[in-house]
Amino acid sequence: MQYLVSIENTTYFYWQIELLIESFKMKGLEDKLVIAIAENESPKDPQYIKNISRHKNKFMHVNVGRQYDFLPLNKIFATMAALQTNRIEYPFALIHPDMVLFQDLEERPENVVFHVDPTAAQTIEKLKPYLNNLAQNSGFESMPDNLFLGGILQFNDLNPAFYQRTHNWMHWFLQQHKDENWDIAKGAWILSAYEHLGSHSYLGLRLEGQLFENIDCPPFVHYSGGLMPVFSKTYYKNTDLQLHEGPYNALLRHITSEAAEHLHAVVESYQA
Repeated sequence: MQYLVSIENTTYFYWQIELLIESFKMKGLEDKLVIAIAENESPKDPQYIKNISRHKNKFMHVNVGRQYDFLPLNKIFATMAALQTNRIEYPFALIHPDMVLFQDLEERPENVVFHVDPTAAQTIEKLKPYLNNLAQNSGFESMPDNLFLGGILQFNDLNPAFYQRTHNWMHWFLQQHKDENWDIAKGAWILSAYEHLGSHSYLGLRLEGQLFENIDCPPFVHYSGGLMPVFSKTYYKNTDLQLHEGPYNALLRHITSEAAEHLHAVVESYQA
């Protein structure tokens, strides 16, 4: 199993990717992690480059997200580029930079294994006109409403058209729905999945957990939701980190769950 993560060449993503790499190193799996880096010439904070500077499986690519003022485009662009250049091969998982590894994902025979994200129901509701049209053209009465794709996506032997359609839908949604209040990037992935229902198999599982969860850790801890009001990654997005406490110390100040304890272990390993 390989893992692909897309980041931008900025300090905001560097402090996150440093922890992700560290978590892979703790499991001896760092060679399985491939990092796609969208070009950006902004200054970098040198205290957050220890792991990324030494990581061997990384590549730079044009920052299409900046070109179209929509950073999620970099993820699908990087996925297609990594496949076309054989930097990744099946099976692989598309993960997020604001995660840490708890245990290796299990390889499964389904074409798409996804983390079940309840918030995807809102996105599916926004997609209803597209799904109704798809059902009509496919000869179905309706489309199922339970493809709750979100977070980690695990792929195995997909038709390359899946990624191209995701890319195309993302551009279409940018033209038609950019100013609307819903996740058009998630919508593009979900709609492409619906288009391939007849040829691909799908499985929804719990693949990640947030910091506030006090249950057995899933394969990844995802701190996108933070621990409000104590910690949010957005606190460190447009800030000179050298003038503040910094994200790592802020994370270490509070232990509230099993997931947070694991993240703390990664931070402490990195700082050591």
